[in-house]
Amino acid sequence: MILYQALSSYQILECILHRQIYYPDKKAVLILGSYITERMPWYRELENRGFFDQVFLFRFGGYKGTEEEILRQVEKEYKKSIPYAPEKFEKLLIAGIHTYLQVWFIFREIPFEMFEDGSGALSRPWILGDIHKKASPARYALIEKYHLYDHESPWITRKYCDMKAQLPGFSDEKAQDFQVLETFRDLSGKIQEEIRSLFRLPCRQGIEEEVLLLTQQFANLGQLSLEEQKSIYQHVFTYYLEGKKVLIKPHPDDILYYSRLFPGCRILEGSFPAELLPFVFEKLPVTLCTVSSTGVNQIRQEFSHTLIFNSLYEKSFHWDGSYYTALCLAEHLLADGILCYGANLVQLENLAKVHWSHDKALKIAQDPEELKEQRRILQIRDDFQEELREETESGYPVISQIPEENFLGILYLNSAEKYSIYQPGEKEKFFRMVPFRIREKEKYHTLYFYPMKDEVRNMAENFREKGLPRQAPVSIETMTDSQIRICMLEGILAATEKRLLEYIETEKELREELEKLKQKGERP
Repeated sequence: MILYQALSSYQILECILHRQIYYPDKKAVLILGSYITERMPWYRELENRGFFDQVFLFRFGGYKGTEEEILRQVEKEYKKSIPYAPEKFEKLLIAGIHTYLQVWFIFREIPFEMFEDGSGALSRPWILGDIHKKASPARYALIEKYHLYDHESPWITRKYCDMKAQLPGFSDEKAQDFQVLETFRDLSGKIQEEIRSLFRLPCRQGIEEEVLLLTQQFANLGQLSLEEQKSIYQHVFTYYLEGKKVLIKPHPDDILYYSRLFPGCRILEGSFPAELLPFVFEKLPVTLCTVSSTGVNQIRQEFSHTLIFNSLYEKSFHWDGSYYTALCLAEHLLADGILCYGANLVQLENLAKVHWSHDKALKIAQDPEELKEQRRILQIRDDFQEELREETESGYPVISQIPEENFLGILYLNSAEKYSIYQPGEKEKFFRMVPFRIREKEKYHTLYFYPMKDEVRNMAENFREKGLPRQAPVSIETMTDSQIRICMLEGILAATEKRLLEYIETEKELREELEKLKQKGERP
């Protein structure tokens, strides 16, 4: 007898497909969260259609107390909900392992196999971990103690995942490739139709929209506030989807009111997994767009074009105006290469897909080695290097690798206002910069450009005077010489204050460490 567990529609699909391939002739039961009665009221069809022999509901939330108390509560709930002891199963296959039930399994030394939480998630454990840590620190701490977030528990015997979606260089001897879309296509037509019916898959005969936008439940998970979630999608429409016909596919647990926010767009209803989207349309929309949904990883190749962001965009979207201005400056300087450091490269690439002239070559990279063929290179620096460190091993780009004659200069976006543009004693160097004071609605922000040549400086000053396209969602403020001087002095003052606060904090930390060592009697 085989036990499966699923917490979402995607995971239900995974379990159905896995059972069809590996255990079609063995008795199989499925555990679902008790909340499924609201999300998928017809869940009993999983039994009626023969996908599983029995389906049981389990209460995954609401446990409180010490570790021992929680384990006792979970054991009691399990015995009340499932009539089979976990030891009775030949195999346990768990989708959504970050629960107290899996803590209880490990506590009892019960081995199980797992499915990654979303396509590509196995090599990016911090993404879900950070979400849960923010939402419920105590719950996170207990689950992390049992190595369920980093997937390193010895009681996890196999890890089913989308190997093509993992980070470059990822390796895990327990990992086994499991392609949901390919597996579905390999099923018989009859079973495919049963799955389509189970998930109430709609059928779109014609094609009216150019873009299919998949949303995410940012507010529901506590990743963003509801206002921030509203803002991030407004940014996507303003900077990337302006003038496009868009079909919106909300996440099943998304709570945002898209029909009111974007009344010109149609909504694709239904709580079916995104991986089944290719089977909804007679002809797919041209472009697939999402912020950071893992649901696109297995279907992106089905679309002609994609606008797929990353988890960093959940922070950096606020500065779309800065990135747009940076791209416009690069075009004005006749750049054919952009070297990023601490900047959201994906954000720049997506802006370039929409706004860069298709007849002009442009390569955006984090490694100077990739820009060897480029002859006019602009470096863009921003304040997200810490966030990017988890995704890339690239350190500070070695500018010396760029031939001097090819290097246009450095544009500091200064998004987090860390003011890396200035260090004490560099006043003269700072005054050589060209400031761009940009305005987006009522928000102002200053970018600083350090040109490497007088010719480039003249072009940059001309860019500031010329401004951005009239229809652009952001503008460059016209400044007099006196206003420019004030802007530069304000920049130096802000940078000096920033450095001073850093020095004060460093001194405080050093004194505290010194005091601890003295109390231990450790003297030189």
